[in-house]
Amino acid sequence: MIVLDAQGNIVDINPALQMALGISAAQAIGQRSKDLFNAWPSLVERYEHTLEAQDEIVFGEGESQRWYELRMSPLVDSRDRLLGRVVTVRNITEKKQTEEALRLSEEKYRNIYENVADVIYETDNQGRLTSISPSIEKQGGYRPEELIGRNVTEFFVFPEQYAALDALMIANGSVNDFEALLRQKDGNALFASIAAHILFDENGQGVATAGVLRDITERKQAEERIRQMNAELERRVSERTSQLQESNTYLSSLIETAIALNESESTPGSSVASVTRDLRRLSKIC
Repeated sequence: MIVLDAQGNIVDINPALQMALGISAAQAIGQRSKDLFNAWPSLVERYEHTLEAQDEIVFGEGESQRWYELRMSPLVDSRDRLLGRVVTVRNITEKKQTEEALRLSEEKYRNIYENVADVIYETDNQGRLTSISPSIEKQGGYRPEELIGRNVTEFFVFPEQYAALDALMIANGSVNDFEALLRQKDGNALFASIAAHILFDENGQGVATAGVLRDITERKQAEERIRQMNAELERRVSERTSQLQESNTYLSSLIETAIALNESESTPGSSVASVTRDLRRLSKIC
């Protein structure tokens, strides 16, 4: 703090400002304020004839940059005659650095929120949407503002899927990769994987839900194609196995007939014996 008389001369200065300026009270008192602060002419010019002000001023650049909050108010006597001014200066560098770090963090997460392909959402404890990322327009055809205030139950094609999701959230406080069929604006449906958790207040009471939706329609379609391919393969294998079994049964019958004929004729070089040998070889091949 520094106190100036009506002519702008220093009449008092507190220890904190003495330390900041690197001077003693004896050196400062009696000086004109513009002489003491001549290293900052723009600052002197801005406030030399000002009676009342509240402002933020900055000195230096980069890592040496320092922020200060300046407050100036008139000092008057009982008859409202101006005696001088009281100027307080407070170092707010740490506060400004914290604010800047917070701003950068918010900007970073806002960019993620606005550009992520997945849908990020929050609901209140009644299931009403309180926020949803712009990606919902690409995934579901809705503009975010169309959905605020609407209950998420509206978008589940199968109500029993929402009931199962709600039961898991109540039991565990969260879900991961919960699959559900959700309704799009045009009436079509998409398969979604839901990861969500309950948000609690300082008393441990659930007050909201935050979650992420991921479109897994292509994955589910691929899984269905694989299932159909496997089913077709199993059908073909079963048919081929049945055909081979029938052929084997038929050949076995022929072999048994040929053997019986061969034994009855008992002629080693007969045509029946030759057929028998051929059928035996064929049976091994099949």
